[in-house]
Amino acid sequence: MTQSVLTMTSATERSATQSKLRWEIVTLTVVVLLATLTRLFALDAKSIWLDEAFSIFVARQPLDRMMEIIVAKDTHPPLYHTLLHYWLWLGDTPFSSRLLSALLGIAVVPATYLLGREVAGRRVGVVAALLVTVSPFQVWYAQEVRMYSLLALMCALSAYFLVRALKRGGAWSWVAYTMTTALALYSQLSAVFFVMAEGIAVMLMLTRHFRTPSTRCPVLPTGSLRPWLLSQAALGVLWLPWVPSMLSQMRSHEEYWVETPTVGTLRGFLFEITSAYLPHWQIPRGQEIVVIGGLLLAFLVIVRAGWRQYLIPLVLFVVPVAGLFLVSQVKPVFLSRALIYVSGPYLLLIAITLVTLKRWRLGSVLLGLLLVLNVVSLYRLYSVIPKEEWNLVASYVTARAAPRELTLFLATDAQLAFDYYAAGEAKQLEERGLPEDVLTANSLEPRMGEEDLPRMDQLLNGRDSFWLVDSHSAFVDPQGLARRFVEERYRLVDAKEFQGVKVFHYEAAVAARPAQQQALGAGR
Repeated sequence: MTQSVLTMTSATERSATQSKLRWEIVTLTVVVLLATLTRLFALDAKSIWLDEAFSIFVARQPLDRMMEIIVAKDTHPPLYHTLLHYWLWLGDTPFSSRLLSALLGIAVVPATYLLGREVAGRRVGVVAALLVTVSPFQVWYAQEVRMYSLLALMCALSAYFLVRALKRGGAWSWVAYTMTTALALYSQLSAVFFVMAEGIAVMLMLTRHFRTPSTRCPVLPTGSLRPWLLSQAALGVLWLPWVPSMLSQMRSHEEYWVETPTVGTLRGFLFEITSAYLPHWQIPRGQEIVVIGGLLLAFLVIVRAGWRQYLIPLVLFVVPVAGLFLVSQVKPVFLSRALIYVSGPYLLLIAITLVTLKRWRLGSVLLGLLLVLNVVSLYRLYSVIPKEEWNLVASYVTARAAPRELTLFLATDAQLAFDYYAAGEAKQLEERGLPEDVLTANSLEPRMGEEDLPRMDQLLNGRDSFWLVDSHSAFVDPQGLARRFVEERYRLVDAKEFQGVKVFHYEAAVAARPAQQQALGAGR
């Protein structure tokens, strides 16, 4: 009798386990399909903008030239551009160029699920994956030819394998953690703060305060410290080859366009990773309501569940943001996209909160509200939020410019975005950069100074007409030297403003034109 009861109980448990597994697979499949839809929808609807054009230009180069440009002109490690170099064999249209990032962005969703499942169970993993799926912040960068989706994926996998290694041990888990963390470091330099956060989390778990059976926070088993230390040593060895190039990049980019972050910057960042592009200005203090609401939810779960249980996602969210914020007080480098990897832990904390509150019948309501807000945000992302319109700029100028007519680009690297769309037609123009030609200066976007005006005068000497393509001039020419120099000597005959770009067509002043034409005639 007892044996029969045990057999029935065992069969029931197996059936329940299989049912949960089927639910897990079906639900995750649906969420991943939804992620595929959100990231592929309207993938090529917006123009390639300047940063994307730079990535495509670099990836098109032979590998040795590509590395040379990255070290001399860029601020990022080479992994993404190396992947893109081979990916572009499939084509370099906007859709195919962005498809690599889209696929990486899709992969972030199951990676977040795995992390959530390890930290707090299947239900939390599914909710976290769903929140990442409809995150406008994640979708935006999954639709850019940049390295941020790669960074988010490698950091999510790094955190997952770290938690797995700490909970279960195993050489393969430690190897996987080491490799994915190294790949994160080779994706974007800001991943250093993520590695620091992981180290702080491990150190905290070593303290007696966290070594209690009641916490879900993984406790370091006896002997786990040694493989973690070995993994850190391996990371150092893997990162070492890039250090000289990284230092060279830092020396070449002492000036950066980013402003020193403030408390308002942090508020804006929290809003971005919660529900970016939501029209918060239509509600008084709308941004503050969203951010404070999210923080209150987090406080509720801390009080109800105990913050030690969810130490890892909490540390992975707080430490990188605080670290980059503090560093930026000395050298401003605080950019929300550089912290895309904290979006996953942040949404995981929200998922934990919502699942905890579900017992109060409040979690489902709040989850539904957040999903609705993000659907609205996604609608605005697809239909309202623009990128620089270089496709229209190239069409406008090439259709109106005379053969070999001078076209000046301010900033100098704007030529890369223009040429991406102008293609062969750009060869019919004489393209020059201000203050220097593209890729000839020490930095990618050299700044305009009084000392650059003689070169500009030389470029314009004897010109009957020319085009000026003005983009990012707020950084490269904050004093407006180039425009002032031109407008004192030439007559504006055409002007057109596009998203992020202004186009001007100038002709020599009427009084100066006969003398210029005479000089040109004498030279024939």
